[in-house]
Amino acid sequence: MPRGFPQYVVEDIDRELAGGKTGLVVFRLPLLGEMLRLSLRRGDSVATRCIVEALSDARASYIARVAERPGLAEHRTEDGQRRGWFVDDHVSMLVNAADDGLTLGIPSFDLNLFARSLSGLAAELIEAGQYEDLPDIIDGLVSQGTTTQQVGQGYINHFSEPIGQLAFLEEKAERAGQTDVAAYALAGWALTQTYPRFHLELDRYAMWDRSIEAMGPHPPWEGAERCIRSQDWQWKWANKQYLGPDPVVVAIADAKQAHRRR
Repeated sequence: MPRGFPQYVVEDIDRELAGGKTGLVVFRLPLLGEMLRLSLRRGDSVATRCIVEALSDARASYIARVAERPGLAEHRTEDGQRRGWFVDDHVSMLVNAADDGLTLGIPSFDLNLFARSLSGLAAELIEAGQYEDLPDIIDGLVSQGTTTQQVGQGYINHFSEPIGQLAFLEEKAERAGQTDVAAYALAGWALTQTYPRFHLELDRYAMWDRSIEAMGPHPPWEGAERCIRSQDWQWKWANKQYLGPDPVVVAIADAKQAHRRR
């Protein structure tokens, strides 16, 4: 695949969104996703990075245009509306890429790029004051950090980058005054911390000190616990916390103590 082709796919997105033509944009991300899937299967690291770079350019145009015209976050079809279409496709593309990358054993730099790109989308939305779709991105990072593809035949390849990115997003949301988003990110962080201990049978938390340092000055511990104990959360993540919410709440309590000592 020519290096410039992903840029060709996204080069006029800004113009089309400026004209309100989401129909001319809505299939671009799935196209990039298919290109990414094929590049991973070829072992083409250069193409992989070019596609993620093009995705970054596309989201910059999307966020800027939605700031001008919030209605662009909805794509109208004959059957109704797709709210959050851009974020939804962005998340599914990068979650699937992480699954494929773990299965195929791609370089760790490229694998980490998928978590950082999701986190980058969330950070840019926070900076733009566009908060509505942030829980979906946090769910994407949790899905990356709790994927079953971390277990191969006779080995475990723990994908820890989402843990650090969730801590980073807690800090970003906290400083933006978005306490509910910060609590949701913190709950996701705690789940990705406990998953390797109880599912992968690892004997300790991962990226503990680094992620504690990345959190904001006043993480919403109680709000995170409420998220973890909520019926919606337990329904959504039942297959990731099969021992129930208590071990995840313990991680919150341990992190609260560690945060006080930092």
